[in-house]
Amino acid sequence: MFAQPVVTVWLSSAEYDALRSLPGRDLSKRRYYDEQNDECAGLVISIDVFQGELEGLILCETETESLDAWQAAQFPQYARREVTEDRFFTGGSLCRPNRLQIEPAIRRAFSQ
Repeated sequence: MFAQPVVTVWLSSAEYDALRSLPGRDLSKRRYYDEQNDECAGLVISIDVFQGELEGLILCETETESLDAWQAAQFPQYARREVTEDRFFTGGSLCRPNRLQIEPAIRRAFSQ
């Protein structure tokens, strides 16, 4: 699962409204970028700060040219736990739990 497609779709207001009217689950976050971290040797680290039901959860991610480059990367000290292989921390999974359900998953990820 280390390689995943990244898709960005720009929506018009009408397209956004049409999709927003469909039944579904919300996942709200703000994305920040750390491009200046000396530990990361040129990697851009995306930092997702979740809101709403997942407030307090912060996930970081980066992209590399290859798996070898990713494995050789030095990550910042604030990126404390690798969860790439943990399906719970994917967007499709994160939109489902409530606060009481996510806390055990976080404890489990950090106890490994």
